[in-house]
Amino acid sequence: MEFRYAIAGYLGISEILKRLDNIAGEQVKLREEQIKLREEQIRIAEEQVKLREDFNKILLRFEKMENRLIRVERTLEKLTIDVKDEAKSVIKFKLREFGISLELTSLALPDLEINVYGASDDICVIGEATVRAGAKLIDELLEKFEKLKTNYPNLLRKKNYICNLCIFAHE
Repeated sequence: MEFRYAIAGYLGISEILKRLDNIAGEQVKLREEQIKLREEQIRIAEEQVKLREDFNKILLRFEKMENRLIRVERTLEKLTIDVKDEAKSVIKFKLREFGISLELTSLALPDLEINVYGASDDICVIGEATVRAGAKLIDELLEKFEKLKTNYPNLLRKKNYICNLCIFAHE
């Protein structure tokens, strides 16, 4: 190698050869870095596959949860409708004991919803049917009555009865 450099130096090529040697060394370094980058890329691709598998498992769980939630919503809706209908029957029966015959329905207004509503010439009944009792529910019903008085006085009558019926499910 020294002999070649000596002759190349005489010919003026030694500087070019040194540069080529440097370029070859840089090329080896670049190849090594490229190999490392490729290994890292393979590792990242493997992690991505694992992440996709985990994501698919989570997605499957969410789909199962969504299906369960849909079933729960349907059951709750059915129970709510059953409770409302049961409440209307009970209230209607109790009103008949007092000699009052009244058709009861639900009342859905743009800013207000009442489970039980019925009105005749001079009597109006409003109420809520729930599966739980509490003072808060009574307060909410009284607020609805006040809203009716303020915004829809034509739906009320001379005698207004407010009732909150709690239906307990039992076997």
